[in-house]
Amino acid sequence: RSNAMVKKNENFTRVPETILKRRKTVDELKAKHIEQSAQQKKKLERIKAQKSTFKHAEDFVKEARAVQRSRVRDKKYTKKAERNIPDPTAPVLFVIRLRGITKVTPDVRRILHKFRLDNGNEGTFVKVDHPTMQLLRRIEPYITYGAPTLESIRELITKRGYAKADGARRVPLSDNRMVEEHLGSCGMLCVEDLVHELSQAGPNFDKVNEFLWPFKLNTPPHGITKRPVHLLTKGESGDRADAINPLIASML
Repeated sequence: RSNAMVKKNENFTRVPETILKRRKTVDELKAKHIEQSAQQKKKLERIKAQKSTFKHAEDFVKEARAVQRSRVRDKKYTKKAERNIPDPTAPVLFVIRLRGITKVTPDVRRILHKFRLDNGNEGTFVKVDHPTMQLLRRIEPYITYGAPTLESIRELITKRGYAKADGARRVPLSDNRMVEEHLGSCGMLCVEDLVHELSQAGPNFDKVNEFLWPFKLNTPPHGITKRPVHLLTKGESGDRADAINPLIASML
């Protein structure tokens, strides 16, 4: 009987006691970490709920002053848009929204929506004409724009291009067949046709622009100030002309 028990015990692998203790310690630390994470999550949710349900009087005053400053700024840029300022000579501009949706007046929000710039770091192509430039000058504190080169347009479409499929779905533009399927009736068969049409502001510019989703870009490495300061006063917003191309390259 003792020989049978010895043979039976030989099938088991012996684990040193130090390893068993180490495993136990690791398991205890994992359980403690999970518990602490759950508590931290509940604490953050509680703080967030308190912030959303309760506001100090100073918060309302701060928001009211910000909205008032925004209205004054909008009036200033509306008067600027009415001046006889020469329009850019480039046929197409690339417009990038710099700021988010907070502290924006309804008029500015409506114009941004017209250009399909509903979120920060989004960009779209715009054909240059006088009414369009008047609208752009009204929202200059919130955007920057300039004349993109052919290479910048190609990089935007190939790296950040998304198309509208079935009217609403956002699909990566990775196949020429998609271009031919949706814009073949306009004589466009590949991505290069889109690049050419956008760069020259051709007759099908609006159809191509509508086919493409607004470009979602990264924040540039040097960052962008949230204050609506114009380029002429060492800010970020306004007309960059050809200098828009390095910014596009840094945000891809």
